[in-house]
Amino acid sequence: MAHDYTSSTWVQTPPCGYAVSNNFSWDGASATTAITVDASSSVAALSIFSTKKSDAGTYPIKLSNTLTIANNGPGGNTVFTPATDADKTVFTITIVDPCVTATIDALTFSGGSISVQDGQTATTTFSVAGNSVMTAQSTTSALCLGSTIEIYSDASDTAIGSWAALSGPIGGVYTITIDTKEDLTLIDDEASVTKTVYVKQTLSSYTSQIKRNQLTVTITQAGCDCSHLAWVNPSADTSATIAVGASSTLTVPVPTADDSAKTTVPEFQKCILSSPCAETGHFKASTGVTFADGT
Repeated sequence: MAHDYTSSTWVQTPPCGYAVSNNFSWDGASATTAITVDASSSVAALSIFSTKKSDAGTYPIKLSNTLTIANNGPGGNTVFTPATDADKTVFTITIVDPCVTATIDALTFSGGSISVQDGQTATTTFSVAGNSVMTAQSTTSALCLGSTIEIYSDASDTAIGSWAALSGPIGGVYTITIDTKEDLTLIDDEASVTKTVYVKQTLSSYTSQIKRNQLTVTITQAGCDCSHLAWVNPSADTSATIAVGASSTLTVPVPTADDSAKTTVPEFQKCILSSPCAETGHFKASTGVTFADGT
């Protein structure tokens, strides 16, 4: 902001037409580097500009104009020097830090919200939001000295479980990862459950300026699918000995269940947790028995 007081000159009364020179000087302008005065004593101009919060405050300023009336007779030059504030231009410059009352814009999440099936993961990304000072200055520069980002389970800043994790920023971009495998109690037998992640942005140097954003997370129930249960063939049993012409009852080893797919297949994991999948192997009688010689 610039101000020019060069026109603040004395008026000759009566208008004698004497040649007059003005010599301006400032009192109080050196109190802060945010105020810059014109180096010429014949120009009464100053500029105010600051990006430092420490410059906020009030600065009393006085402008003096010492007049020199050229020699118009035997008396020589006449100099008039302001003696009191009544002969000076007195005012106060107030520098206000706009970040103290800045409002933070809302975050924009990729996709707007998250929908994830139980047992799976999903992510959303976002960048730090701007603020009202940046809008007023029509700039994308991070005015108000940056922000911090945190996630919570509610507006009271209660810690959130490990099923929601914040990472970044990488290239200015944060990522929230929802991993339903981290908490098997997020959903029970409901068709879907809605959770809310509170994403808190705080101006780093103005910690009273806060914006809480709500990210909606919808967790849908995984269907039950036992087809991923695998079977491991039993080892051959060669321990039985039967005499010629005799009979004996043999116990045939049965296959064992392999449920290792529950760690990678949500639908199968759901079945295993509720135990609807038969895990006891047996042979069908109609299949028959095939001997080593193929008969």
